[in-house]
Formats: sequence, structure tokens, C-alpha cells
Amino acid sequence: MLETVIKYWNDWVLEAKFKERSGYSQIKPDKSIAQVFIGVRRSGKTSLSIVNACQFETNFCYVNFEDPFFINNNSFEILDQIAGTYQKIYKTKPRLLILDEIQNIPYWERWLRKVIDTEAIKIFITGSSADLLSSEIATSLTGRAIEHTIWPLSFQEFLDFQKIKSKDYKKSFQKYIQEGGFPKINLEKTNQIQLLQNYLKDIIYKDIMSRYEIRNLAGLESVIQFILTNISSKHSANSIKNAFNINTHTVQEYLDYCESAFLLFFIKKYDRNLKIQSRNPQKAYCIDTGLRQANAFYHSLDTGKLVENIVFLELKRRGYELFYHQGNYEVDFLITQSGVVTQAINVCYSDLNNQETYDRELNGILECIKEHGLSEGTILTDSLNTEIWLDNRKIIFKPVIKFLLSKSRC
Repeated sequence: MLETVIKYWNDWVLEAKFKERSGYSQIKPDKSIAQVFIGVRRSGKTSLSIVNACQFETNFCYVNFEDPFFINNNSFEILDQIAGTYQKIYKTKPRLLILDEIQNIPYWERWLRKVIDTEAIKIFITGSSADLLSSEIATSLTGRAIEHTIWPLSFQEFLDFQKIKSKDYKKSFQKYIQEGGFPKINLEKTNQIQLLQNYLKDIIYKDIMSRYEIRNLAGLESVIQFILTNISSKHSANSIKNAFNINTHTVQEYLDYCESAFLLFFIKKYDRNLKIQSRNPQKAYCIDTGLRQANAFYHSLDTGKLVENIVFLELKRRGYELFYHQGNYEVDFLITQSGVVTQAINVCYSDLNNQETYDRELNGILECIKEHGLSEGTILTDSLNTEIWLDNRKIIFKPVIKFLLSKSRC
């Protein structure tokens, strides 16, 4: 049976087509360290691991541990049989193993440590859980694994996938807001909503319910839909508890599980006092605006909230640690480094032609940068592109599309 499984998946690799993504190229296999691809289901981890393998190796073995065979054959000892079975089939020893969704094999990290320590073979690993290199596992794999988080397509990648070369990106950006950045959604032109609904079901059933043995499916789905409907907004476990009559501890567990599965993300209000910081509501964001649009219960397009969510994802993609500011005004994103605020960014998807809106945005960013001792702050707009000085501080108005397509980290 293992021979059948390995032959099936490696024949599939030969027949399938995989698209490169410039942001994740040149990830080189090495016997002394495992390359780990993590991210939400359907974000392209498998494709990118194979694309990178093809750049450096002509002989590799791919195994998908979501194959039904591994339901009853998931002992970590079976990992030792893969290379030998591949060699038996193809009469050559693989130089690299790609182990897809390896979190389905208990104690896989112990096996991996042995392989890396003995430098027996090169390893690529993928997984749909942020816990793949959790603190406990990371301790046993210290210095033996490099993690690469794979996100849905950025706006630049979206343009590349859609083969859009026009410099007028407004129409394309509206499409990106509504359809999101899952690679297959951008390559297939039909059944997009159904695909996105199926993606959410897979995440819920495979990466949350099954993994954490949740019995109250209705409660979990209600919490997820509530957050999806109210993205880019502040929430607390207590307020959700009151809405759905689920105890606070269970709600918090659900939210943690969703974050581990890369479905939802939460950022805290910045406060130097960590106790106060932990008590404040957190702002919630979704992994993909297309997924949100296909699954939320909503009565309006909420374009401003969706654009804020896109900016959040881009900041995470660039590797920033994020908080929000709350004083007399709210500012969407504070970027911190070693606990110190270095940048402030607000998102207002308009050109601020309304004086009341303009004053609110200006006063908010000014209050924020003064409080945190910054010399400048940024407001991301629809198309307003200018700078002003106020109280010896620079306020930058920048179109959100220009920000998303910029090559600098911020």
C-alpha cells in the first residue's frame, strides 16, 4: 500500500503544473536543516515546496499525509520507509523528501531531528498549523529548521497571476478586494464562491475540529461567522460569549484555534503595561478578503474594512509586529520593534474630501505620533498623495495601492 501511495503522488507531481511566486523563490534544500513551509490551507505551500525543489534537485520524493492511507498508518516509524520505498519503485534513491501536511503524523519532530542530525537526506516540510513549530517542538528542533510562512497572493502577485500590465490599477484592486488572493481562485474563472466556501469548510473540519476534537460545531461556526462579518473591528471573548451563550474560556479557545489555523488574526491595543494590554479588546482580521466575502453574513460591501484587512495582511507579509492605538482616536496599526513603536499607519479608503473626516483622521494620527514620540505618521487613502507638516511632525497621505506595490518593507 505504501508503494501505491508514493507512486500515486509522485506521478501526480510529474503531471501537475505549478506556478512560481517571486517572493518565495530560491529556498534551497540542505541536509543540515529542514525547510518548513507553513500557512493557511490552499495558500500554495505544496506548489512552492515543489517549485523550489525543482530548482535544486532532479530527484525528489513527494508524499501527502492527507492521503487516506495515513489515517490508519500514521506511526512516525513509517517515515523511515518512504525513501526506501521510493527507491524500490524508481530504482534510484531520492535526494530530497517533501513531506506535505506532516502534522498528521504524531511525533514527526523526533524523526526529523534524527534525520537532520545524521544528515541522511534533505527535507522540505509543509503544514497548515502555526503550531507546527510551536515552542515545545521548536525546542527539540533548535537550529534544525527554518520556517517560511506562505500567505495568499499579495496585490502585486495578484496582478502577475492576472497578467495585468496596465498602470491604472483601480479596477484590478476592486477585483482583488472581492476575490482575494488564494492562488487557485485567481487561476480558475468559475465556481469561485463555491471554492471559497469549501476552503472554509476544510479549514474548520480538518485544521480546527479534527485537530482539537471540538464537539460543538454550531458554536464554532457561529463564532467564526460573527468575526468574519465584523472584521477589522474590536472584539473580546466576553462580548462574543454574551452573543452566543458560550462560556468565555471556550470562546477564547475557539479564537486561538482559528489563529493557529491561519484563518483569523488578532492584534492588541498597545500599552506598556502588559496586564492592561491583555485586558483590552483585540482587533480581528481574516486571512483573505475573498474568503470573508464568500462566507460572512453581511448587508454591505464594507469596503473600508476590507481594505484595512488587506493592509493588515501586507504588513504581516512584510514581517511586522503589530498593535493598534486607542486614545481619544483610534489608529489602525502601530509597528513595533523590540517593544518600541516605530511607525503609525491609519487606513481611510477615501480622498478625505469631507472636512469632518479629514479633521478626524488628521487629529487621530497626530495624537498617536505625539504620544509615541514619532516624527511622522502615515494615512493610507484612495488616491490622495501628499505630505503636510503639523506641530513639527510630518503627516504622509499615500494611496493604498501605491503602498501595496511599494518594494520597501513599509
